[in-house]
Amino acid sequence: MDNETELDLKELFCVIKKRIQMIIVVTLLTTFIAAIVSVFLISPTYESSVGIIISKQDGEKITGQDVTMYQNLMQTYKDIAGTNKVAELAASKLGNKIEAKDLLEMTTITTKTGTMVLTIAVDSKSATDAYKDVQAYAEAFVERAKELLPEGDIKIMDNAQLPESPVKPNKKLIIAAAFLLGFLVSAGTAFLLEYMNNTLVTKDDVEKYLNISVIGVIPDYESEKEI
Repeated sequence: MDNETELDLKELFCVIKKRIQMIIVVTLLTTFIAAIVSVFLISPTYESSVGIIISKQDGEKITGQDVTMYQNLMQTYKDIAGTNKVAELAASKLGNKIEAKDLLEMTTITTKTGTMVLTIAVDSKSATDAYKDVQAYAEAFVERAKELLPEGDIKIMDNAQLPESPVKPNKKLIIAAAFLLGFLVSAGTAFLLEYMNNTLVTKDDVEKYLNISVIGVIPDYESEKEI
């Protein structure tokens, strides 16, 4: 069994060695194309976020029961944040430079389990727009939530920051994936070509596939050039 495994591995390495040029070219070409696409053709996407904490009014003592209640209300606040009304109010704060439905599609609202913290994030092709949009959206949410649930105290915990680098595309991941894909495709093609090739070229091919010994080989002489 070990001999068969060793033989199979040797055959695999022989196929790779035989087609190594094709494998290298295809792998490098795929990686190069992925690098060009990720750097020059895919527009970068920036993200900025705001953290919001929801609790009782200032000066009121917070009990364990209050914490549990507000944790249970987080889904309600999340639903409020995702309404068209909040998006319209945010768009109005931005001078109606963007439609409410587009702003809503660019916005992601998440809550942290077991906390009273809600996070609003906005993606945009511009770092400045992402920063301004999420700040306006957070302010709009705070205003709207206070109207609907006035007993809760809603504060912006972390203001938006101007993103320094895009979150998409992940160039390193794209290039690494392209390199792996190029290698797998080229190696698979090499094994397929080897499997479809039924010609006997070398002495080793004859001994391997016909199971007979070679008693002689006709040498390949190059014809001498006339002087």
